[in-house]
Amino acid sequence: MIRINNVSKTYPNGTEALKNVSLEIKEGEFVAILGLSGAGKSTLLRTINQIIPVSSGHIVFDNVDKKTFKMYGDNPQNTIDKKIAKGEDINIDELDLESIDITKLKGKDLRKMRTQIGMIFQSFNIIKRMSVLQNVLSGRVAYHPTWRTILGIFPEADKQIAYQALKKVDILEKTYGRASELSGGQMQRVAIARSLAQQAKILLADEPVASLDPITTFEVMEFIKKINVEDGITTIANLHHVDLALKYASRIVGVRNGEIVYDILVKSKKQNEIIKDLEKVYGRPISDEDFVGEEE
Repeated sequence: MIRINNVSKTYPNGTEALKNVSLEIKEGEFVAILGLSGAGKSTLLRTINQIIPVSSGHIVFDNVDKKTFKMYGDNPQNTIDKKIAKGEDINIDELDLESIDITKLKGKDLRKMRTQIGMIFQSFNIIKRMSVLQNVLSGRVAYHPTWRTILGIFPEADKQIAYQALKKVDILEKTYGRASELSGGQMQRVAIARSLAQQAKILLADEPVASLDPITTFEVMEFIKKINVEDGITTIANLHHVDLALKYASRIVGVRNGEIVYDILVKSKKQNEIIKDLEKVYGRPISDEDFVGEEE
């Protein structure tokens, strides 16, 4: 679904954050990106939705309807059948699927493409003065005219989507409460629900549990894994802890000094061997500080 081809990023101060990176990510994968701070993990993640534009190279998404910029799976026909079964209005004959290079998109086309890419951050990025429901509905703003979203007027169908998203992350009872009243873990679950309401096909998670305590860390990671498995959302997460990558990801990619130095399917090798291999990612033996610890 995603093909990152020879991507480099050099910042104005001369820092080379990415150096000729190439990576293919399949539909439905859960990819954990590991590496030291400053290795280029966040830059790599944010080039995928072009929050950070590349200096060179291409990022290509396959099976995209060039009229709506909606993504479909490896078998678009099956995906469309599921939508029709749910009563959604889709004209198969009008679909014009092709590969889209997001690095070439601008303006309206780039904004349309971004509707298919959800993102959650370490700092949650929710508006605390708003209700939980309003925060989740913000995932729907790209689907409506600006005036409607400014006034906060969303159709009932959008609210139903938001309710289902909140139910998915087990926080439906907080729907009408203020976001400021939530714990850190609950705020991150609201951020996940916002991406679900956005109906994104890809979820980018930039250190999503770095601000949470160990118990809450595992709770949030369980929800991220749940939507990856149950909804088939391709998930790419920058993680700080090795044990989280081993427990939740299907694939681990190691980044060091702006380059990919490790790439393995988790099930293809014993965990103790992967931990040993990661020494070349971190440039040192893996230690206790690289683990969250036992889940309680």
